[in-house]
Amino acid sequence: MKAGVQQARKVRREASPEEAAFLELLRTTDQLSRRLVPLLKAEELSPTQYNVLRILRGALEGLPCGEIGQRMITRDPDITRLLDRLKKRGLIARWRDVKDRRMVLVVDHLNPRFLNFERKIYKETSVIFCAVGTEFSSFIHLL
Repeated sequence: MKAGVQQARKVRREASPEEAAFLELLRTTDQLSRRLVPLLKAEELSPTQYNVLRILRGALEGLPCGEIGQRMITRDPDITRLLDRLKKRGLIARWRDVKDRRMVLVVDHLNPRFLNFERKIYKETSVIFCAVGTEFSSFIHLL
């Protein structure tokens, strides 16, 4: 009985191409996260907060809160509190849309504190992303 179990453990099942691609994607995500998290932690920023700033970086006129929520990599059920924390730190600005008062727009580009933060964080993240290129290349090769 024991020998049969040990023999079964030695047999390795070959992964399908889809499974192999999925596993490489998870490994790549892990590699990116391992290098990014300490940088964010040093800036007292969560990965979710970084995600919001990354989204806003490309939105010159700001975005409604709902659209930010839709663009998030990982969903945060309480986007309002997340934005409140970023505003409190002076990293974003919020205001009501003149045309539709129900819509709250969020922007970061007008904020000098964010601009200083952006220069630092994005310079460092670009170095991280370049360093992870080999992991990502192995994933792309599987596709």
